[in-house]
Amino acid sequence: MSAVLAPAPPAALQTRELAVGYRTRRQRRAVLERVTVSVAPGELVCLLGPNGIGKSTLIRTLARMQPALWGSVELGGIPIGSLSIGALARRLGVVLLSDHEVVRCGKGRVQFTNGTSIEAERILLASGASIDLLPSLPIQKRKGHLLITDRYPGVVSHQLVELGYLKSAHKLTADSVAFNIQPRLTGQLLVGSSRQYGDESREINHAILRSMLERAIEYMPCLKALSGIRVWTGHRAATADKLPLIGPTADPTLFLAMGFEGLGITNAPGAAVLAVDALLNRTSVIDAAPYLPSRIQQEAIHA
Repeated sequence: MSAVLAPAPPAALQTRELAVGYRTRRQRRAVLERVTVSVAPGELVCLLGPNGIGKSTLIRTLARMQPALWGSVELGGIPIGSLSIGALARRLGVVLLSDHEVVRCGKGRVQFTNGTSIEAERILLASGASIDLLPSLPIQKRKGHLLITDRYPGVVSHQLVELGYLKSAHKLTADSVAFNIQPRLTGQLLVGSSRQYGDESREINHAILRSMLERAIEYMPCLKALSGIRVWTGHRAATADKLPLIGPTADPTLFLAMGFEGLGITNAPGAAVLAVDALLNRTSVIDAAPYLPSRIQQEAIHA
């Protein structure tokens, strides 16, 4: 009696003669070629290599964030190009859709301008100062200025911040300035900072810039002799109580991580813990109460 073996399941990830790189109008430039690999379901693979060898480009290609130059990629035996956005999202842990603009989110659905949509049990909205998707959010845009100097190696070796920085720079209503300087590896100095309400333009406000620089020179007089080479502006998301909104909303499918007002990088590790714990409906090691969106009186959130 002969045994009949069941066919082997398709590989979770399969590439054949894959080449990744960049296209121009006249040519294709490969940074990595002839990649043929098969990864079984549940198999853990570590991608190692020196800078510039093409690791990030390969990952972007495998996630369909950029097209392959040639060769093929399959997920579960299905060519990656034939998968819908929803099917791709169910097969990959992260799918970045940089070329899709969101017009509506909530009630378990994210809808794009091209008419397509993704359904999800949980949606995390982290759109910075942009509140178009949820205009009822109690978030205001605050405009800030930064100046970068020419190269002056050795002038400053570490970040300098005035003792009352949070009080000076984060007043609740009025425009404000505070001293904050950060040295770059190039020897340049990044000088700030300012906050303005009610100005959504990207134009430089020379009065605010002058006040900001005068404040910096009070703390560090040698700045007066240095040359600034560029000034730019941007907007940050601010809440009335100066704390971010992290956690669930009245819509059980919609969660927030917004309102960090320039402290997103500083708060990122703790914010990630709170967001993940909220999404998984588990108690966090960090007290979530001060950051819950429900703490601020507002009308029901409508996506």
